[in-house]
Amino acid sequence: MRVSITFGAAFVVLLMLAGVLNADSVLTCTDGTPCDGSCSITKPLRCMPVLADGSGSIVECSLVNDCMACGCPSNTKCNSTSGECMVLTPTPTPSSTPTPTPSPTPTPSPTPSPTPSPTVTSTSTPSPTPTPGVRACSDGTPYGVCSATKPLYCDAGTLVDNCGKCGCPSGMECNTVTGVCFAPQKCSDGTRYGDCSIIKPKYCNSGVLINNCNVCGCPLGLQCNAADGSCVNLSAQQCPDGTRYYTCSSNKPKYCTGTGALIDNCELCGCPQGKECNRAQGFCFTPGVSICSDGTTYGACSINKPKYCDNGVLRDNCTLCGCEPKMECNASSGSCFSTLPANCSDGTPLGTCVRGNPPAFCTPGGAIVDDCTMCGCPLRRICNRETGSCFESALPVSIKLTVPKDGEELPSTTHFVYINGTVSNVPSKASISIDDQRFYLKSFDTATGMFSFVNRSVLPEGAITVRVSLKDSEGNEVASVLHSFSLLPTGTQPKGVQWELLIFAAIILLLALLLIYFGQKTLFITPRQAFTLPLQRGDVVLVEGPIGSRKEEFCLSLAKSEISKGKRVVLASFAPEREAALFNEAERKNIIEKKLEPEINEMALMVSEMLESKPDLVYFNIFHELYPKYTAKELSTFVEATIKKLKNAGATALFVLDKDVFSQQELSTLEGLFDGVVEFDVRALPGKVKIFCHVKEFKFRTFNPDWIEYA
Repeated sequence: MRVSITFGAAFVVLLMLAGVLNADSVLTCTDGTPCDGSCSITKPLRCMPVLADGSGSIVECSLVNDCMACGCPSNTKCNSTSGECMVLTPTPTPSSTPTPTPSPTPTPSPTPSPTPSPTVTSTSTPSPTPTPGVRACSDGTPYGVCSATKPLYCDAGTLVDNCGKCGCPSGMECNTVTGVCFAPQKCSDGTRYGDCSIIKPKYCNSGVLINNCNVCGCPLGLQCNAADGSCVNLSAQQCPDGTRYYTCSSNKPKYCTGTGALIDNCELCGCPQGKECNRAQGFCFTPGVSICSDGTTYGACSINKPKYCDNGVLRDNCTLCGCEPKMECNASSGSCFSTLPANCSDGTPLGTCVRGNPPAFCTPGGAIVDDCTMCGCPLRRICNRETGSCFESALPVSIKLTVPKDGEELPSTTHFVYINGTVSNVPSKASISIDDQRFYLKSFDTATGMFSFVNRSVLPEGAITVRVSLKDSEGNEVASVLHSFSLLPTGTQPKGVQWELLIFAAIILLLALLLIYFGQKTLFITPRQAFTLPLQRGDVVLVEGPIGSRKEEFCLSLAKSEISKGKRVVLASFAPEREAALFNEAERKNIIEKKLEPEINEMALMVSEMLESKPDLVYFNIFHELYPKYTAKELSTFVEATIKKLKNAGATALFVLDKDVFSQQELSTLEGLFDGVVEFDVRALPGKVKIFCHVKEFKFRTFNPDWIEYA
């Protein structure tokens, strides 16, 4: 009895799975119409396949209006633009019903129309009145017509939101994706989010009016201060003689720099009459007069103290010519020496950038000033080369591609490949592009950020990598993303759901037979085996999991394996001595400990330095300290740049990450940057806790995605 029940259960399972497989063989719409473009019995509906997964295969079927192909019911007329059928109502005419007894006194009647003709009911009629025999929605609106109450539309008896077709009430705007009208978000002066105010340089940033002259410009007579986004009167920025910054003085050849200093620049500003320009040094000189190399005449002090022109040779003579401010004279040598310390107040050597604090620069004079041309800017900030300071872009912009998945393998039968995604915080008048001429932009909704590209020609087999870029109204690139997928060779198919179901059915049947033979009570047995990773030199892999999932142990075990082969390993973390303590003395000879600071600009320099030692494997344990300080976008940018450095150096790398601190969207963005992703999990089983792991993703690599118990 027990045997027959088990065999019967297994047979039922196979029948159910066969039913699932067969159900996919014929696709139909909800009314039973075949999904091959056939017309429904309900005119003007037509059953069309939808290719929404970017693979070119049919994933669902939808009924669409197509009166040109399927016709219209009686008393309706085809709208060739929308594909819908419009209801026809007769024009009112005088009653023609015969009267049994003529009236003794004729009553005047309206002049009848010579030829009564039907007219199309207007969608702008204030109050639709249902015509007897014509189907209508609850408010009297005929089928396929907009209601007087915007944005409602009568769809087969149901009033639905469709602002794209029916418009919105005054003061409302249309969400073309949902069809719902919404009140646009505005700042206090009525400016919409993400737009410039009429009061320059104000910009509506998430409900707050901020200065942003880089985007919104300045009023007449003022100029943009790119450092803080305000508009200023640059006439206030002058050198001591009244010359405006970045212009020539009337006292040739003097030029007013952006720091307020007057310097010689005869090539730009010219020379007084009777003098000629020394283009190499920038000074003017009188022809025929003996001078030194800087234009100083014989027997005179140079403007560059303490230099003295001694018969054509510039010599130090501070006793005669003096010294610059904060310098003192050494009478015995004639030179000047500084009274300033060798470092700035924070310990930074003179003439160098302040570490970890761009764009701060320690000048030779001992002052700390902003100089982004020398020291760069933090992430998401832009250098103003005129002032040396950094300013923040108005909005953080990012691009995420959703279809196809990065690294996805598509069957060779795919004809149309859709590359879909979203842009966050789309700038005003932004444009999006792709670097592959085989694709064209099908749609881009700047309100929602959703976009789609599709191929215009047949794609070749093999790997394809594209770059999608977003540019602002000035043509500046504000965001970009690389995306890879591949088309399998003809006759090759990716692992499909049908094979998975068949394999699953076979396993169920096998286990059922084992139950009979061994009399076991437990049906599913999780295999406990060694976990292997298809790792090759140059791969960069993310190992993620909750705290306590032994993901760090897994990475360090791979490091031990590499060391046993004579390879060099770098342990890069905020406390590498802790990881190094897990290795024996012999193993530590092949380990480089790299203690990092939780600051990504500093870390970027240290990564470049440690790759100079040409390691074979690098272990990174950094995310837990960086996540509280930086946004997901900043982290993604840093990780992407680090991966490029690792690739260029030919180093294999393992990044470990506590996945619980990131949102699913942030985690997905990070995962897309790596060659492979390994996932660990902690599961509570009866009486014990076990660790499981699997390869979640590995681009262009064959791998086993099944979960196994981590031994």
